[in-house]
Amino acid sequence: MKKYLICVLFLLTVYGFVNAQSNLDTVATVDGKPITVKELKDMVNKLEKGTGRTLTIAERKDVLDMMINERLAMQEAERLKIIVSDAEINAQIQEMKKQLAQMLGHQPSDAEFSKAIQEQTGMDLATFRAEGKKDATLQRLIVQTKGDRIQAIQKTWESDIESEVKKEYSLNSSKYVQNDTVRFSAIVFEYKANNKSKVKEEAYKMLKEIAGDPNIFDEKVQKGTLPNSTYKSTNSGILEKTSDAEGQFGSEFVDAAFKLAQGKVSDLLDVDPPSAKQNAAQSERAFFIIKIKEKYLQKFLALDDILIAQNATLHDYLAYMINQRKQIEILRELSEELARDLRKKNSSITIIDKNLNYQ
Repeated sequence: MKKYLICVLFLLTVYGFVNAQSNLDTVATVDGKPITVKELKDMVNKLEKGTGRTLTIAERKDVLDMMINERLAMQEAERLKIIVSDAEINAQIQEMKKQLAQMLGHQPSDAEFSKAIQEQTGMDLATFRAEGKKDATLQRLIVQTKGDRIQAIQKTWESDIESEVKKEYSLNSSKYVQNDTVRFSAIVFEYKANNKSKVKEEAYKMLKEIAGDPNIFDEKVQKGTLPNSTYKSTNSGILEKTSDAEGQFGSEFVDAAFKLAQGKVSDLLDVDPPSAKQNAAQSERAFFIIKIKEKYLQKFLALDDILIAQNATLHDYLAYMINQRKQIEILRELSEELARDLRKKNSSITIIDKNLNYQ
């Protein structure tokens, strides 16, 4: 028995050593610099997690080609001294936080923002920032090296935007519906499972101080925006009456918000949505006191109607979305063109096909 255990431990040790060695093997080189099996494996694992299936060897090769193209592009950007600063990425992050604040009805905490990024992208915040810098660098490289092509393509589509907006609306007008919606201000006391009672006392104290007076409520909202405030607040909450809203805020909050008369202040609302119950010890929930600023009834939207959350007409929103879609198409087309150009210029690319078949 002892000999058997020693044999098993030896085999496990050997397997671990061989596996570690294979991770360090080179699957490709670009200008003599290696892309290791581990780097490829990490990227493939991310994609497999996102798609829910195992990639084939041919698909692994496609992923490797993408990594080679990225390596070439980053080298070219470095040669051309194209730099995206941390300050630029920080500005983009702040803009995303503002958008999330509109969705949540309050300024998101760092934990809430990181969680939103993880849920939307599958990346932690540090990885998201790094990937964002790469994407911004690539876009700047394309603009700098393919500027003439971009201008030529833009001219062909800008004149067609208006007709595409009308076509989109005529084909899908029935899906452009404004749900019952409210704009609200809110005072927010965040809590976790281990401090709920204490925070509830603080929130009730605030509720008594307000005593249903909208003016006192507004004063408290203003104080909640100060850096040293013990609670959070927002003047820009927007809530649609949807199942998604109930999943995010809970049915108690949604029902109370739509029953509350315009200009009135609510009682204390415990926002403990279904998503928070999945990780009760860590999830941040909150007590809300809200005031309804405006109410909008459900209706089908005409092109000149205002989209409340976007603060733009449906026409302008559709034009923006079509424009964004076309820009993405252009970037994809030109990034592929740039990759072909860079590969022609760079003959020092080697791919070791046998190492694609890792375990």
